[in-house]
Amino acid sequence: MPNLNCPVINNYYLMRRCNRCSETKKGISFYNNKGRLSYTCKKCQYSLNSTWLKKHKLKRKRWDRNYRLQKEYGITTNQFNKILLKQNGKCRIRRSNSPGRGHENFNVDHKHGTKVVRGLLCFDCNTGIGKLKDNPVLIRRALRYLERN
Repeated sequence: MPNLNCPVINNYYLMRRCNRCSETKKGISFYNNKGRLSYTCKKCQYSLNSTWLKKHKLKRKRWDRNYRLQKEYGITTNQFNKILLKQNGKCRIRRSNSPGRGHENFNVDHKHGTKVVRGLLCFDCNTGIGKLKDNPVLIRRALRYLERN
C-alpha cells in the first residue's frame, strides 16, 4: 500500500485541470517539479515546446553550442572566436580553412581529462589525433612509418 502522505505519490492520484486544453487528467499526466505539478499537461507542454523550437531553431542551436563549449571545454563562444582569429581561421595542423565533412565549426582540441584547450582542428585532424589516443609516442611512430614508406 503506497504512503498517501508522500507528495509525489499523492500527486499520482490527484486530478488536475490543464490550463491549455482544459481537460481534467490524472496527476501522472503532468510534469512533477519537487512535488508540485505543472499547470499544463505533458501533451500540451510537448506541443508548446515543439512550436517554440521550430520558431526559434537558430536561437536554440546557438544556445546549445554555447552551452556545450562552456560545459565541455570551459570556454565561451567569444573565446572560441578569438582562438579561431589567432589561427587565421584555419586548422591548427593542416592550415585548412574548412572544418570539413559538413561541419559548420572547427573542433575544439583539448587535453582529455582536463578542459585545457590546445587549439581548433578540422574534423580529419581531430579524428586522427583521437584515433592515436592523443599519445605523442604513437603519433611519432606513425610519422616514422609514413616517412619510411
